[in-house]
Amino acid sequence: MKMRARLLFATSAISMQLAMIPASAAQGAASLPAEALAGSSRNGDAAMPQVADATAPDGQGVAEQDVIVTGTRVIRKGYDAPVPTTVLTTDDLNRSGNANLIDTLEELPQIKGGLGVSTVPASGNYVGQTSVALRGLGSIRTLVMVDGERMMPGSIYGITNISLIPQSLVKRVEVVTGGASAQWGSDALAGVVNLIMDHDFEGVRGSLQGGISTYGDNGNYRASLAWGHRFADDRARIALSFEIAESSGIPANSRDWLGAQFVSNPNATAATKSVSNPLNILSSNVMLSNATFGGLITAGPLRGTAFGPNGTTYQFNYGTLVSPTLMVGGGEVSRAAIVRVAAPLQRKVGYGHLSYDLSDRVEVYLRGLYAHTETSGPLTLPASNYDTNTVRIDNAFLPASVRAQMAANNLSTISVVRFSTDYAMNVMRYPTDTGQFGGGINGSFGSEGFLRDWRWDAHYNYGWTNSPIQTFNNLNKTNYANALDSIIVNGQPVCRNVDARAAGCRPINIFGLGSPATTPDALAYVMGTSIKTYYIDRHNAAATLKGSPFSTWAGPISFAAGVEWRRDRVNITADPIAVATGWGVSSQLPFGGSVSVVEGFAEAVVPLISGQSWTKSLDIAGAVRQARYSTSGDTRVWKVGASWTINDSIRLRANRSRDFRGPALTQLFQAGSSANSTITDPQLNLQYSIYSPNTGNPLLTPEISYTNTAGIVLTPSFLPGLRLSADWYDIRLKGLIVSASAQLTIDSCFNFNTGCGVIVRGADGRITQTPASYINLQSARTSGVDFEAEYRTPRHDWGSLTLRLMGTYLDTATGQRPADPKPTRYDGLISYTGVTDGLSGGPKWRVTAGATWDSGPASFSVTQRFIGGGRVVGYDFTPADYDVLTVDGRSYTDLSLQYRIAPGRRKGTATAFVGVQNLFNVDPPITGAGGIGQVPTDASVYDVIGRQFVAGLRFSY
Repeated sequence: MKMRARLLFATSAISMQLAMIPASAAQGAASLPAEALAGSSRNGDAAMPQVADATAPDGQGVAEQDVIVTGTRVIRKGYDAPVPTTVLTTDDLNRSGNANLIDTLEELPQIKGGLGVSTVPASGNYVGQTSVALRGLGSIRTLVMVDGERMMPGSIYGITNISLIPQSLVKRVEVVTGGASAQWGSDALAGVVNLIMDHDFEGVRGSLQGGISTYGDNGNYRASLAWGHRFADDRARIALSFEIAESSGIPANSRDWLGAQFVSNPNATAATKSVSNPLNILSSNVMLSNATFGGLITAGPLRGTAFGPNGTTYQFNYGTLVSPTLMVGGGEVSRAAIVRVAAPLQRKVGYGHLSYDLSDRVEVYLRGLYAHTETSGPLTLPASNYDTNTVRIDNAFLPASVRAQMAANNLSTISVVRFSTDYAMNVMRYPTDTGQFGGGINGSFGSEGFLRDWRWDAHYNYGWTNSPIQTFNNLNKTNYANALDSIIVNGQPVCRNVDARAAGCRPINIFGLGSPATTPDALAYVMGTSIKTYYIDRHNAAATLKGSPFSTWAGPISFAAGVEWRRDRVNITADPIAVATGWGVSSQLPFGGSVSVVEGFAEAVVPLISGQSWTKSLDIAGAVRQARYSTSGDTRVWKVGASWTINDSIRLRANRSRDFRGPALTQLFQAGSSANSTITDPQLNLQYSIYSPNTGNPLLTPEISYTNTAGIVLTPSFLPGLRLSADWYDIRLKGLIVSASAQLTIDSCFNFNTGCGVIVRGADGRITQTPASYINLQSARTSGVDFEAEYRTPRHDWGSLTLRLMGTYLDTATGQRPADPKPTRYDGLISYTGVTDGLSGGPKWRVTAGATWDSGPASFSVTQRFIGGGRVVGYDFTPADYDVLTVDGRSYTDLSLQYRIAPGRRKGTATAFVGVQNLFNVDPPITGAGGIGQVPTDASVYDVIGRQFVAGLRFSY
C-alpha cells in the first residue's frame, strides 16, 4: 500500500518547473525535421529536439536520423518526457568563452561538487581530472555519455574526465536532472550528462582563443580545427576534429585570502569556551608554528631554536594563537605559500566519425577518440618535503652550539622539523592517455509489415586509460634515514650504519636553508623518481530495438528494448620501492581485477488521452532494467512517469524511479597494507587483536536510490515568447559505499546485519580477520526545487532581447549511518570536502540571470550569477566552538561580446569575441575549511580565480 501511495503521489503531484528553448536552441535545431522540434524547450520540456519522425519515407532511408534524446529511448513524435532536462546549445557554449567544457557545465545551478579546471587537484586520487557532479552527490553518481554511449572513464576511480571530450564537435549538451538508470544503466543516480556530437556538418571550422586572470596567472588557450565532408554520392560522411588546450594553473601565494584558516585557541578549553573566548578562531596570515625552511627544534628545552644559513641558529618568532602546527603571524612558512589553488592542465584530443549508408535503410559507422591530458607541478601537502627529523647529539653536521646545549640539558636527541624548498620538493607528472574506438550499425525495417517503422541499432566500443605517474624528488625513506644519521669518522662525516655506508650511503646536512646543497652526493642518494601505472580498459556492446507495436484509442504505443554487456578491468603496477611503501609519497601496492555485467531493458510510452477539448494529451511512461553483475548478482531498477499537456499553455509532469550505481573497480579490488587491529567483539563481549588488512571488498553490492520529481511548464499564449517552469525533486539513497574501519564493520554487522560477509571467525568463535575496507553502509537524501524563466522579444530594427533566469533551491541534504542517532545535515553547509566520491551540501540558493541583445552581426550578453552563503561548520556547533559560523553569498557579473566579421558570405564566416568573467573581481567567502595545503573555501562552488579575460576568433568555411 505504501508503494502504491508513493506511485500515485509521484504521478499526480504538481511541482513547479519550467522549460524553455532559448534563441540559440531554436537556431541550433533549425536544420532538424519539423517533427523533432515538437515540444522542445530549454529546461526539460523535451529540452531541445526530442525525436525525429520515426517514419522515413521511401527513398530517404537513414538520411533522417533518430535524434538522440537523453530523457527517453523511445521514438515518438512530439513526445515530452516527464523527466526534467536542461540543454546547452552550441551558442551557449560559445557565449561562455571557457577554454574547457567543464567550466561551462559548472555554471548550471544543478551541478555542484565536481572538479573544474579551477579545482584540478595537484595530488590525491583525482590528479588532472575534470568531472561533473549533479546534486552534490559526487561525480561517480552522474553518468556521462557521448551520443548516448558510455564514455570511457578517465581514472581508476570510475569518474569520466570531461577534458577528454572533443569540444569542437559538441552540438549540444543534454543534462537530465533525475534518476535515469532504467534507461541508461549504472551511475545515473543523480542524472545523466549526454554530449551530442555534430557528425553531419560539411566544410572546415575552427577556433583560437586565449585568456588570463587579472593576477597574471591561469593563462589558458584553446585551438581547434574540424573538417566534415560527404562523398560517395552522399552515402558516406566523415567528420574529423583535433584540439589542443592548456591552462597554466594558479600557484601558491597568489591570493590574499589563501592564508586564512581556523586556528585553535590555546586560551579556551571545552570547559571554559564561550562566545567571547571560542575554541577556534578564523584568522588570516596563518603560519606554520612547527617548521621553518632551514629546520626548527619543536620540543624540549631547546624548543624554538631555528637553523639559518650555514647552520647558524636564531630564536624562532612565535606569533599569537600558537597551536602545535599553526599560529597567527610570526614564523617563516605561511599557509598561503603552500596552497596551490589549481594545477596546470594540458590536453590534446583527436576524434573521428565515419558513416556509410549500405542501403536506404541501413547505416554502418566507425568512430574513434584519442586524448592525452597531463598535469605536473609541486605536490600539495602533505608531501615528503614537510618532514620531522630525529637528530642524535653526535650528528656530523649538528652545530657545536646546539650540541653543547643538548649536553647541558642531558638530551641525546632532538626533533627538527623542516619545510624544505632546497631538496625533496616533490614534483608530480601525471600523464593520461585515453582511447575509445568502436563502431555500429543501425537501420529500419521499412514501411510495411508488422515491424514497419521500427528501428534497430547495435554497437561495440573498446576503450582504455593508461596513466604512468611519476613523482620526482621523492624521498627514499630508508636511504634518508641512513643519510640523516651521520657521525664523524677520521675527521669526515659518514653514515652511522656500516652496511648502508658500504652500499653507497652519503650523509646529508639538513641544518639551515641551502645546507643540503653542500652535500650533493647525499641529495642524489636520498631522492629518486617513483613510478606507478594505472591501467583500465572496457569492452562494451549493446543492441536496441524501438518502434510502435500497436495503438490505443489515444494513439500509438511507443516501445524500446535492448541488451547490453560490459566488462571493466583494472591493473595497477608500481616500482619495487613504491610497493614496499618506501617513498615519502606516492607509494602503491599492485592490484587487479575485472567485473562484468549483462543488462536488459524495456521502455514504453502509452497515450491515454489525445486531442480532447479539456486535455490536449496525457501519456504515461515506464521503464525497467535488469542487471546481473559478476560480483554481486542481480539488480533491478525501474521508472514510471506521466506527462499531462492540458493545453498549449500548461503542462504537468511527474516521475518516480529506482536507480543504481555499481561499485568502482578500486572499491572492489584495491590492495592495501597488512595490519593488525584491536577490536571489541560485541558477540563475545571480548577485546582482542585481529588481522585487519586495508583492501577493497569484492562483496559490495550496488548503491540504490529512489527519485521523485514533479513539475509544471507554462508557456502562456497571452505573452508569446515567455516560458516558465519549476520542478521539485527528492532523491533518497541507501547502501552508499563508504570506507570503514574493522571495528565499524563489526559493529554494523552485529547491530544492523550490514557488511557481515567480510568477517571471518575461527573454530573458537573469535574473529580472525576483518578488513578495513569498503561496505554498503550509508543512506542519504537530497531534495529541492529547480526553476527557470525566459522571455524573448520578437526581432525589431534594433535587434532582439532575450531574458533568462534559472536557479535551484536546496531544501534538504542529509547523510546517515545506521549507528547515527540522527541524520547529518549538509544543506546550507559550505565547506571544501573533496567530494568526488562522497556527499556534499552547498548553498541553499544558486541563481543565474542573464540578458542577451542580438542585432545583426553583433551580440552582447550580461550574466549575473548568485551563489548563496551558509554555515561553514556543522549545525551542532555553536559560537562558543567557532567564532564564525556563517558566511554571506557571492554574486558574479560576466560580460560577453561577439561580432561576426564576415556575416552572410557564401564561402565562410568569422566571429570575433571577447569576454570578462567575475567583472568586479569578487573574492570567495572564507570558510576556514580544509587543512594545510587546501584552499580555505569551497572551490567547487565559488570562483577562486578572480577576474578573467578571454578573447578569440571562430571561423567556418
